[in-house]
Amino acid sequence: MKLGNEKYKYIFDEILKMTDDGFIVVDEDGIIVDINNQYCDFLGRTKEEAIGSSILNIISNSKMVDIVNKKYHEFGMIHKFCKGETKEVENDFLLVNRSCVTDEKGKVIAGVAQVKFRLQTLDSAQKLMREYSELQYYKEEYNKIRSNSHSFDVMIGKNKNFISIKKRAMKFAKTDFPILITGETGTGKEVFAQSIHKNSIRQNKPMISINCAAIPHDLIESELFGYEEGSFTGAKKGGKPGKFELANEGTIFLDEIGDMPYDMQSKLLRVLQ
Repeated sequence: MKLGNEKYKYIFDEILKMTDDGFIVVDEDGIIVDINNQYCDFLGRTKEEAIGSSILNIISNSKMVDIVNKKYHEFGMIHKFCKGETKEVENDFLLVNRSCVTDEKGKVIAGVAQVKFRLQTLDSAQKLMREYSELQYYKEEYNKIRSNSHSFDVMIGKNKNFISIKKRAMKFAKTDFPILITGETGTGKEVFAQSIHKNSIRQNKPMISINCAAIPHDLIESELFGYEEGSFTGAKKGGKPGKFELANEGTIFLDEIGDMPYDMQSKLLRVLQ
């Protein structure tokens, strides 16, 4: 579908409403043909006052006439307004990009300028810096927790059996073999699994933990192996990757595997082999 010129005008007007920047468009004679509300507010003018007037009547030291006459562009320039030509006396300069607009034959048909309001630009920059700082803080805290919480170094215990199991786990972490960890509920099987992953060559890859007892029996297969779109009624559009696919090149921890149906345990055996 090809959009007509009238539709482009609506689209262009909507873009000018959404932006925080000021925009002004002049024809080849320097007559203002469009200006957005943000720029009007900065200048202390109405659209009715601006449109149809020479830009030099609104901004007496504007370079837009020169831009369209000499066909050039300039970016990141500072423009200082003449006294009395802005709404606020102390807010009299801003950052501007200017450009001529040519048609397919290279003929100048308009000039356009984009201005960056100082206070809005500063507010946006400060907001981004705050968000970036927060993100960096949480990233660093996450890395600290990730590196310290699941490590053999922080496991405390003097029991000979515990020390022996810990040493064996550290040894197993250097292999690619499937590892069976047994023990009563609450004895720290997942802590050992996470420490093994943390000390393996896969430590920078994902570790996916699954409580096999918490997944309904009829959903276990799709959870572990995923499914394609349209595989069954209610299947998500686009399908869904299984936990084994998500854990590719990393580690998958199957907790309470003894509560999994026997037919699924046999399928898992094939995967592990």
